[in-house]
Amino acid sequence: MDEVLIDRFGNDYRNYYHLVSQGVVLERSPHTDFIFANACRAKNYIGHEYFMYYYIERKNMIPNCRFWPHLVIYLDVPVDKCLENIRQEGNADKIAVVDRKYLQVIEDSYKDALKEFKKHSEILIYDWTQPGNVDNIIEDIEDLDLDFYEHHKSDVFATWEISNSEVEYTIARNFVTDKREAHAFAFLDLPQHECGELYQSPRELGRYIQCIHNEILKTRFVYSAVRNTGDKFGWFSKVISFTKGEPWFVC
Repeated sequence: MDEVLIDRFGNDYRNYYHLVSQGVVLERSPHTDFIFANACRAKNYIGHEYFMYYYIERKNMIPNCRFWPHLVIYLDVPVDKCLENIRQEGNADKIAVVDRKYLQVIEDSYKDALKEFKKHSEILIYDWTQPGNVDNIIEDIEDLDLDFYEHHKSDVFATWEISNSEVEYTIARNFVTDKREAHAFAFLDLPQHECGELYQSPRELGRYIQCIHNEILKTRFVYSAVRNTGDKFGWFSKVISFTKGEPWFVC
């Protein structure tokens, strides 16, 4: 799960690469990843030792998630309705894992997350027991002034008020583009923990590699080295990794 947290942290920074007065819509952010850790612990899918380690890692990461969202939209659906939707979907694996207890912890944790977001972001909450009209949400967003920041009243949008200096904005852009420094501050130099979830046995690793080749890529090559998807071979081809997408560190 810590790999998921690290990847979500990287995805969050990746969304700032192109920002030039544009908006980015995300399904969720690293700030809310703890919700699923809580749910997994409630169902005993992860052990207590790893759960404690996860929160140490999160505590170290959050200050390095440099920018909080301008706007958080929360679609509130009761647990019973969620369970009904899952049953109607008919996915046997999901039905076996996602039960009332799991969803209740997710709902309670989301409510805690909204309290955290309230310090930094605007929040819109909708009762989505019956899906509403998305156009109404768009109208509500257009009515918000997401550029106005009051220094003396609150910290909402404060993380985006870096400086009036172009140099400071350039430093911030470099920070989110070349993620080595961000990664080092967020995840390195953490205390060592003896948690089974942090390690893979040779058999588990072999099975993981086998699934990547046979079930996902359906080729003996790895990500960034699959010729029929347009990947190019060369001295600097990323041919030894089983991770998807761009490398974590961008030079």
